Amino acid sequence: MALLDTGKPFDQPWGFVVSLKDKKEDQVLFVYPTKEQPLEKMSSIEDVIESMQITRKAATYKSWKELSRFGISLHSLGSVISPKHSSVGEINIKVDALRFLGSWFNVSEDSEEAICIAFVLSGNCPQDIVDSFLIVSRQISGAICSLEKASNFVRNQLALIQRIHEGIDMEQSEGLLRGNITPFEECLRESSMLQSLQRIFEDVFVHGNNVMYLDKHVQLNICIRSQALLYCTLLPRTNTALRKMIESIRPYHTLIFVDDERPTPDKHPLLLSFLEHYSPERSLEEIRVDMRCTMDQLMLFVHNLIQWGRAVISYPICLQNSYTIGEPSSVDIEDLAKYYNYLFPDPTKVSKNGEIEKSLSTSILAEILELLSPVVTLEEYFVNASRFHPRAANMETVVFLLKTGLMIQLHVHIQLIEPSQAWLQGKSISKDLSPRVKTLIKNCHHLEEVFKEYILYACSDILSLPLSEPNLFEALGTLISLIPLFLKCEYVEKIIYETKVTRSSINRVIDLFHPILFVFEIPATI
Repeated sequence: MALLDTGKPFDQPWGFVVSLKDKKEDQVLFVYPTKEQPLEKMSSIEDVIESMQITRKAATYKSWKELSRFGISLHSLGSVISPKHSSVGEINIKVDALRFLGSWFNVSEDSEEAICIAFVLSGNCPQDIVDSFLIVSRQISGAICSLEKASNFVRNQLALIQRIHEGIDMEQSEGLLRGNITPFEECLRESSMLQSLQRIFEDVFVHGNNVMYLDKHVQLNICIRSQALLYCTLLPRTNTALRKMIESIRPYHTLIFVDDERPTPDKHPLLLSFLEHYSPERSLEEIRVDMRCTMDQLMLFVHNLIQWGRAVISYPICLQNSYTIGEPSSVDIEDLAKYYNYLFPDPTKVSKNGEIEKSLSTSILAEILELLSPVVTLEEYFVNASRFHPRAANMETVVFLLKTGLMIQLHVHIQLIEPSQAWLQGKSISKDLSPRVKTLIKNCHHLEEVFKEYILYACSDILSLPLSEPNLFEALGTLISLIPLFLKCEYVEKIIYETKVTRSSINRVIDLFHPILFVFEIPATI
């Protein structure tokens, strides 16, 4: 009976294995990390009994293939992840507390040799993590296959690795090396293929996503959920949520980059142009106009950024937007406060004795969130923050709060309603209403007759403010054009995009016709 420490997070890989299958046997070519890790330590009943003995037997040396990795001897590991059927394909094998995820592919079309690159994860990792690692494994396999067709890349690498194996085996058989020496470190030093796999494991799976080149020839765009995305709670965590988010993109949305810095621009002209005109305060439609490209072109690019975890969908940041505190996050508020202090350090202060000390306040976020309770516009937030917390009165803090879900936008919905009886009491249609105002209301086919009468009452009430007839006619025209959307109870962002009416014009309609309009705010959802 053996026990394996499973203290590693579910979404963090333990390592990867490169295995070869041919006519003779299934053998492990390489394991990374090259040395056994603390979490891999196995304990058995025999180990416990032996540890209780006062005198121990002299250590016996054995071949490196008899050593254990991930709780399995290297001699057996190759057969464990070997495909169970003759057809080569993906593997998803659970062994005790671990899961091996990978993809087998033939070295060449006329060869019976097949290679597998399998990632080792916790046996209880979520399904979306399983899917992500299988996708990455397929991408790597495809890239290696293309290199093999172009330059016999795989065969050359296999010959190099097997030559190192044979050298270690020969030296061990002659007693020149201890039995706990493996060839993996030397293989890593000599093999460019293994070095590329190491970069994928350490760079991509630590930082979440990257664009890299395999053997400096084949480009790989890889993304997977990782520690780097911990503080971005808006990022979709499952493939289903990702598809739903991508399908919901509209021209009036915008993007917020996940990384603290924008993606490094490459030679792609579309990316260069996008980064030149991008701002979280601008909608995709506004950016598209300046880029002078079609919306289809821009959407393809936006889909790619979201697919690879570089950005999330949001609504343009606007001073008139209403914001409030978001739902409780799975990330501890103290961790978020430390992360905020790391991104936006507090200026140094001079103590009474003249020494310079740094403010280590962990309550900064709690104090900032007080400014968002219960509901404020962004303009009100900036005014209050500049008075009480100047350090937080900037757009960078707003973006941070949105990415971490500490702050959410509220959608302003507008619905046409029947006015109250108290307001209707004593109301009459003014004789001062011009014929064109009455004609405009009469010709509105979206309204029932009773609602047309309510609007006439509202117009008569507006003239008593007083308001000039031209201004009333202009506001009434805006109201009539928006009635189909008010009947659907749409929100302001969608109304602005579909009608091209400005936010200030909508606000004016709300102010003037508030007795027949029901305005309410609910959390914005993508």
